[in-house]
Amino acid sequence: MCGIAGYLLNELPDNLDLLHEKIIHRGRDDQGIYKTDLNDGYLGFYHRRLSIYDLSKKAAQPKITRDRRKVFVFNGSIYNYKKLWNSITGDPFYKPNGDTEVLSEALSKWDSIKTWRECNGMFSVAIFDKDQESLKIVRDRAGQKPLFYVLNPKIKGKRYKGIIFASEIKAILSIIDTKIDKNFIYEYLILGRVESSTNTLYEDIKRLKPGNEMFYKLDQKEPKFHSFWNIYGEAQKIISNESISEINQKCKAYIGNSVNMQITGDRKLGIMLSSGVDSTVIASLMRKYSNKNIFSFTYDFKNSDLGESSISQRTSEVLELNYIDSERIDTNYIKENLVKVIRQQDEPITSIRTIAQHYIHEIASSVDCRIIIEGNGGDEIFGGYEYYDFGRLLDNLQDPNINTENIHLKNNNKDLLVGIRSILLQGICSKDGTESRNLDNLQNWLKENSFNLEWRKLNEKGINLSGWRINAQLNDFLSILLPRSLRYVDRASMASGNEARAPLLDHNVIEYGIASSILNYSKDGKRALLRSMGNVKALNIAGSHKKTIVDPQRDWLYGELFPWAIELILNSKEKIQEYYKVENLLNNLNFEKEKWANSRQGNSGAFMQAINLAVLLNLEK
Repeated sequence: MCGIAGYLLNELPDNLDLLHEKIIHRGRDDQGIYKTDLNDGYLGFYHRRLSIYDLSKKAAQPKITRDRRKVFVFNGSIYNYKKLWNSITGDPFYKPNGDTEVLSEALSKWDSIKTWRECNGMFSVAIFDKDQESLKIVRDRAGQKPLFYVLNPKIKGKRYKGIIFASEIKAILSIIDTKIDKNFIYEYLILGRVESSTNTLYEDIKRLKPGNEMFYKLDQKEPKFHSFWNIYGEAQKIISNESISEINQKCKAYIGNSVNMQITGDRKLGIMLSSGVDSTVIASLMRKYSNKNIFSFTYDFKNSDLGESSISQRTSEVLELNYIDSERIDTNYIKENLVKVIRQQDEPITSIRTIAQHYIHEIASSVDCRIIIEGNGGDEIFGGYEYYDFGRLLDNLQDPNINTENIHLKNNNKDLLVGIRSILLQGICSKDGTESRNLDNLQNWLKENSFNLEWRKLNEKGINLSGWRINAQLNDFLSILLPRSLRYVDRASMASGNEARAPLLDHNVIEYGIASSILNYSKDGKRALLRSMGNVKALNIAGSHKKTIVDPQRDWLYGELFPWAIELILNSKEKIQEYYKVENLLNNLNFEKEKWANSRQGNSGAFMQAINLAVLLNLEK
């Protein structure tokens, strides 16, 4: 796990080394720089290294491939690097030192698309081909590792031909001239999206799509993009050729194999352990495959009955994990760290749980535990979120073989309506069905655009919709919940110099998991499949499923933190008033405060939106 940055430009500005300085936190173990003059321009690569495999200088980057034709910088981990080595060389006797050495060999022997398809791991990579004087940048299938870029950047008032890229937005932002992207603001405030497209908060800075490679040369007008993975297409191939029992058995085998591969490395190993099935099963498998000391970490909030640490501690005892206790997070900690965390994230956060993630990675770092296993992706892959029940309901309503005459008797009408709304308009409702935005707060120009219910079309990604429930899952996986969650994890872990890994995001697990989910229509399909793999005693402690709400955000924002949060917003009044009717915003926040105090009803989503923009619009280089 590292930080990468670089450029391919027709001329050299004088401040490009800022790219390197702004990603130091992503790898403090080593650094590397590669610069060269080209026939019609200049190339530079920067690398910050967090050593996980092979702690020696042999794995230093930038790395020149064995054929001397290419140089690359690499962020992430290739878990199947030993198997890959045998496929490339046919030499079972020589043992490679780490994944960087194997990637170097692969890029010498194979074309890049074949390399990415053969790699099992998380990665973002930039490759310069010396003969072609071309640049390729790529992200892994699920998008665990970030990569941002700007084409033809404007720097100190001058426009340059070429491209700049980096692992984090802040690196690019420190160099270029740019403006706030109002399309992103629209997606955020109207559609409730944070990671829904290639757009970022800044007009010129784009994110590379997961599972995509970009090819670029200075003499071409536009870059070329190549996709090397189609999640739905792969799942459909599996369904066409295998029975449900075969799919489930292979899925479980791939989960076990993924955990076994991802607990490797030359650093201390730990897990972010919650009260849910996913992390409990993963922890069970970690203990099954390793006798090493395994740390476990859990965050909790002070004066809240929603915590998970007591369950995690008991689970750790059963699995003989080294549970590391941590202080409960209080409102003072939120005050001291919310602005810092939003700036570290570069983009909006939706919950104070993100602050807790940063905190618990600091705890892990304090005991020098650098490999952290997390349970991301399980609910999106296996259909575990409770609100998918409303997708199942919509599918049933369209099935002529199902009697829906008395369906209203099984659901509270209000809950039914907001629940269906959460499926029809994913992103603008919380998972408990309450609205997470308030349009009355916003300036009219933001609301004037026509609202298209098909704003996010999965068929643009090569996916044919096959029902409301699976549509919701794939939307969450590709566009809504998972991309946001992975960004939170990446920035939180890297801020403390840790590598976060997610065994359930092995591409084999994803493909077979989605196939299983399509065929296992019941919401209990995920629980049955995963629970069969875990330690029974540990799973009995954890319970059958995770709680929906796991933080006191509404209590705190509409309580003790309210005056502080309002002041934070007012301090940015000049910046946010382009987007908000500020008086409406303040009145509505006071109304929500009273409603929460009197009836425990409401949502803090609109409040968090305003807080985030108040912070991000005031960023200085």
